[in-house]
Amino acid sequence: MGKETAGESNGNQGPMNLWERLAAVSDNYSEQQSDEVEVRGDMQDGDETQGEQGVATPMTLEEFRRTYATIDNVYNEYSDKTHETKRGDQRQRAEVLANQERQIKEARKEFDRRCGEIREAASAQVRQIQESTKVAQTLAVIKEESSKRMNEAIAPLVAADEISDERLRQFVRDFNGQLERGELTPNDVELSYFVMAIAKRNSRHRKDVLQTNADLECEEVTPLDAELGEASPGVYLTNNCEALSGERQYPVLQPPLDVLERRSGNMIEGYVRGILQKYVDKGIISRQYGVYINKEEYHDGVHIWEVHIESNCGGFILSEGTTNQIDS
Repeated sequence: MGKETAGESNGNQGPMNLWERLAAVSDNYSEQQSDEVEVRGDMQDGDETQGEQGVATPMTLEEFRRTYATIDNVYNEYSDKTHETKRGDQRQRAEVLANQERQIKEARKEFDRRCGEIREAASAQVRQIQESTKVAQTLAVIKEESSKRMNEAIAPLVAADEISDERLRQFVRDFNGQLERGELTPNDVELSYFVMAIAKRNSRHRKDVLQTNADLECEEVTPLDAELGEASPGVYLTNNCEALSGERQYPVLQPPLDVLERRSGNMIEGYVRGILQKYVDKGIISRQYGVYINKEEYHDGVHIWEVHIESNCGGFILSEGTTNQIDS
């Protein structure tokens, strides 16, 4: 979106702004988590309650791209109008708007109609500013209207975030029930811990994306493609779990020995994607993610692989058939 430095959130417009809704969702999520048995994982191979939950149909790639492009357009409109109001240079404003039009048409031809509406609204407000000596008041009006449109633009993403968080809460409840009833094997429990860590990371990523996009004063938005770091969910793959029985940072899984003995990064990635697919299909974790594999450690017949997962679509859960990479 052409943003460079991070700014503070400034979304206090309207009867209930975006951040009040996000805060309410986050508080509700934290309260429900504290009442449940503290676990590090997710549900076993897709069996019971999750499939019976009535959930909304995930967004398609087209819906997601159209929504995110609208976010770009609203921010660009606000930035241009604020810049031109302060400079008051009619010729430069016309050049900026014309250049903006060319760039929008080249990048997203399918959004021509929407971009035209935004440019028309910008021109109307610029004329109002020219006729008024109260620049600060005019800027406040622009910001209020832009904030309102931004909240409307990201509303589908807010709704998708709330749905995904509810899926996660239900997943935790189901997992806790199975754990108490002794229905899970040790490997099932470790896999569930791994899946839950991914789902929670997706949730935090979604909220970061929503927060920075909703703040019109924020000059640097959270990228859809998350960078690998300490917060990235991880898992160990080994043929000897006891070798990692001491202090460890991530869950431990024991895949088939032939997967480890091949000592192939592609084989490891294929195995990880295979065990996560059922949770992707159920909408527990994002369908679009990268698999990052550290170099294998091998000692005295013991294979150890460390694998990390990160979303590349903002942590949002999109429909089946969506490509694995979203342009941010």
